[in-house]
Amino acid sequence: MRRFWLLAAVPLTLWIVHEGIFTYRASHMPMRPYIPTFLTGSLSAVVFVKVDLWIKKTEFIFQWWHTTIVRVVEALAIAMLLSVCFRGLLFDWVYENPAPAPKGFPYTSAFLAVIFVIEMINPSCVSTMLEWNVLRFWGKISFSVYLMHSFVIYNPTVSAQANYFDRFFSRLFFILALSTATYYLVEYPSLLFAQRMSKFLESTEKRI
Repeated sequence: MRRFWLLAAVPLTLWIVHEGIFTYRASHMPMRPYIPTFLTGSLSAVVFVKVDLWIKKTEFIFQWWHTTIVRVVEALAIAMLLSVCFRGLLFDWVYENPAPAPKGFPYTSAFLAVIFVIEMINPSCVSTMLEWNVLRFWGKISFSVYLMHSFVIYNPTVSAQANYFDRFFSRLFFILALSTATYYLVEYPSLLFAQRMSKFLESTEKRI
């Protein structure tokens, strides 16, 4: 839609937020309740690309007051994210949450999207903290964590431990170990194989 992409983005954003707030989500459900989450990520990527291209095209430079406004918006997004996650904070200190209390997982994707887009466009100390090696490693194995965590969480031996912290650290250790092994034994070799296949197919097409 080129210049008119906002005509699709605005109603899609409204639908995503509505579905995110009012749709019930819990662990291990069908894909349908999680569609707003995936669309939030896709839409935020589109917004970033459009804004980044505009900044490069116009040679826009952030002035101090631009940066101040951006940081205020980012701080508010972080505060709202924490308030929704912990079901309090601003909602106790400032104003009651106008959205209905979620029966399942709360919708946090919109706040995360705002934070990530801002940090990619105008980085701050937040992105520096997110670049911590521990977080980067968990990000690298995150898909393996997504696939393998259920085998640990629902393991009867681990779940039978009476002490909460024993269960927590046992799960943390075994999920980390299992996901790391899966990443290096399966996921990473698969990525290398896919890269080799892509190069092979590309060279084959050139010869043809």
